[in-house]
Amino acid sequence: MDCDHGLPPGAIQQQLTLTNRGTWTFDGKGNLSISDDGVLTILPGSSQFLDVSPSHADCSGTYNVLPDNSVDMNYACAVAGGAIVFDKIHAVGRLTSAVMLVAVPNSPDGQLVLGPQYFVSGSTRTLIACTITAENTTIGRVNAAHNAWPVK
Repeated sequence: MDCDHGLPPGAIQQQLTLTNRGTWTFDGKGNLSISDDGVLTILPGSSQFLDVSPSHADCSGTYNVLPDNSVDMNYACAVAGGAIVFDKIHAVGRLTSAVMLVAVPNSPDGQLVLGPQYFVSGSTRTLIACTITAENTTIGRVNAAHNAWPVK
């Protein structure tokens, strides 16, 4: 399986929806960290309680403030205690003085970009899926000594 190319028709089999609250930290030097807690929902489900479960994600990556005062971000997220890693997530944030609206942009050809999802066991990473990440997040600004609002 290769995530650099499109999936054949009908290849999308599941939708994972995360409803999270957490903290996005921008260090003022181009490094980003995210810590989220919430609920993971699997669709279509099996009508079992496992279709809805608590979720925690730890993400890290980089950001760059662009001339139009938007923020370009690239990061990876680990869930399930680090056993599952979503890699190569690319998102763009639109800044105001109080909030940042974050979304995952389409590729230049209008398609959503595929990213690899790995199962991690020790030092072994096994590709288990190619995912389309559709980030839809609102970040409220908090003034704190340990973080910086990403402005040019």
